Amino acid sequence: MSNSPLSAHPFELAGMGTGPFGFVGMVSIPSATLAEQNPSAYQNALGSLPHDLEGGLGTCRCCGQAITHVCIIENAQGDRYGVGTDCVLKTDDPCLANKAKIAVAKLQRKQRFARAAAKREAHRQKWLSTACDEAGETNAQRIERERTEQEAAQKARKDAVWAKFGFLLPYLGGPEGGFCASIAAGIREGQAPRSRALDICGEIYAKAHGRRGSNAYVEALNEFNDKTWEAA
Repeated sequence: MSNSPLSAHPFELAGMGTGPFGFVGMVSIPSATLAEQNPSAYQNALGSLPHDLEGGLGTCRCCGQAITHVCIIENAQGDRYGVGTDCVLKTDDPCLANKAKIAVAKLQRKQRFARAAAKREAHRQKWLSTACDEAGETNAQRIERERTEQEAAQKARKDAVWAKFGFLLPYLGGPEGGFCASIAAGIREGQAPRSRALDICGEIYAKAHGRRGSNAYVEALNEFNDKTWEAA
């Protein structure tokens, strides 16, 4: 590109080196609102901004105006600058302007989705806090009550399984290995052994008290059946 004032690139005239210039991408400066609402997210957003710019992070390197959305422009020497979208579009440089238009369109679409999601969440929270059933219970109260009831039911089921099958746990560490360990884990989580798993438990319990066919073996198997017959 010629260095004459008539044909010089606007970025060359702004002291941003010489062209050709390339569009690297676009980043956004986090808002003060985010800093108030979520300081951690604000700090993370600041940390993700590029730190290798020669200038233009928050202030357009071309015109000096404050900017929120920063187009990262690289000159022929590999130096990078931050430029506002308006200045990029005004260059009429298709290698820059077209890519800037795409980046802006993607940003606007992301913002629309974010606004729509926030609106849906606001409606949901309003519905949860204001909608009541015939008994005067709000949806939020109903959800909390049902969650508490579900947790209580799960605990009751776990306690019932533990009361019936807990005596088996000391016997489920034998050579059967992983299968027995999974049965033991199920008992601890409130899952009663069924069918073939229950038969295996009976066999293990009986063998722990005597060799197969002995009186002790038979007595232990009968004891096991008496304790677990409701689960059969």
